[in-house]
Amino acid sequence: MPTVINYWFPTAIYVSENIVEDNYNNILKNRCLEIEKTSRNGAENWNCNTYNTLGSFDLFSDQTFNHLIDTIQNHLKKFVNEFGSNYEYKCKDSWINVNHKNTYQEFHSHANSTFSAVYYISTPPGSGKIIFENPTEPDMIPVKNISQETELSYKKCFYSPSDGTLLIFRSYLKHMVEICNNDEPRITAAFNF
Repeated sequence: MPTVINYWFPTAIYVSENIVEDNYNNILKNRCLEIEKTSRNGAENWNCNTYNTLGSFDLFSDQTFNHLIDTIQNHLKKFVNEFGSNYEYKCKDSWINVNHKNTYQEFHSHANSTFSAVYYISTPPGSGKIIFENPTEPDMIPVKNISQETELSYKKCFYSPSDGTLLIFRSYLKHMVEICNNDEPRITAAFNF
């Protein structure tokens, strides 16, 4: 019998690019910048200095975001199907994040949710990457002398998405945004299901 390595407990992250039209994405960008001027920062209890509207402005209250929300809901259905499920997850929370130069987001997860999504509205040069941590970290007794990381030993992975990219992941995955070095705002919309 040949030797086989089975991958039983993979961590999946759904990635789709250009999920909405460019002109609609520009409308979203302008609307987010208006919201930043008129809604309080929902990140008052965070260590970071990112502006967000969690608890201060729900995207479901603004028709501008309806097409985006419907599109993300359809992508979520595809991802959920990959788990062998046809459950209809409903969005619990939605908000925007705006990162200016020298802002960041510390490692965190999204409690009381099954799936989370981030849609990238604006990613100017210097935008911080989103970094995901392996859910098995910290490993109490890690493998020693790793000379090259592989699928079995990665501790972190990251994405540098472009405008129009959608990421969907299990809400327990710890993630962060590294310190941004962008001159124009980095803008994302986030959702919990």
